[in-house]
Amino acid sequence: MDRPLHEKNRKKGLSKSIIATVLLSFLAQGTGLLYATQPERLAADRPGFAWGTHTVTPGNFYLETGFMYSFFSDPISYNYSTVPVFNFRMGIVDNIELFVSWNGWDIYHQQSSEDTNMSSNELNLPLLGAKYRLIAAENYTITLLGLLESNDINNSFKVDPSLAMLWDYSLTDNLGLFGMAQAGTLSTYSGNEMAYSFSAGIGFPVSEKIEAFAEYYNRYDTFSKKLFHGNEAGILFFLNEDTQLDVFGGYGHGNHMPHYLGAGFSRRL
Repeated sequence: MDRPLHEKNRKKGLSKSIIATVLLSFLAQGTGLLYATQPERLAADRPGFAWGTHTVTPGNFYLETGFMYSFFSDPISYNYSTVPVFNFRMGIVDNIELFVSWNGWDIYHQQSSEDTNMSSNELNLPLLGAKYRLIAAENYTITLLGLLESNDINNSFKVDPSLAMLWDYSLTDNLGLFGMAQAGTLSTYSGNEMAYSFSAGIGFPVSEKIEAFAEYYNRYDTFSKKLFHGNEAGILFFLNEDTQLDVFGGYGHGNHMPHYLGAGFSRRL
């Protein structure tokens, strides 16, 4: 899911290592844990801050893409567009998926106090991830998420592993809760730090082919020693069982968190 945390970081999320997560998932498969079946309707990871608990059925693929425009309350801060926000997911075995996520290019636009514009483009590095659906009970699901996030720090390539637990809970047939707790490393110019994130939200159907959600999320890291937090809401439009359109917007609290608007498209292949 696309998700801004501060000027440079959004969904997207934290975890240990893909290898560790996949090994854990294979070990757990023999322990009699519950498994869920492929949903009748597409279950995309976008939009929203938290990744979804659903894992792609083996042999299937999800293509999820979109764009986002971010801006700040401070009039002299950078505003920027992110194109494309891209996620490609593939089912490996039951309850295990691998994915590649990429936030494309950040196209910056700065408004100075003299009304002059400055623009630049920045290419983001891809993120690799794996999900293992640990428990799929009648009214709740728990999924483990592993991420490897690449960063360019002082022209030096760094990889930040992270680990997250995803969950959802059905209050009624028409009302559900979801969220995520995550922790991982954060490469900075002064060395390695830690980052922690949390999110919780609510989702509900508006009609047979329209769903809506609202979410709160936050992030704390030992480098800035600040708590960043925001809210997001969006609407999903299902053209058919395999195709989703979405529109969303978010509000960042404080001058260091962006507000943002975006839209996207998801397709089960």
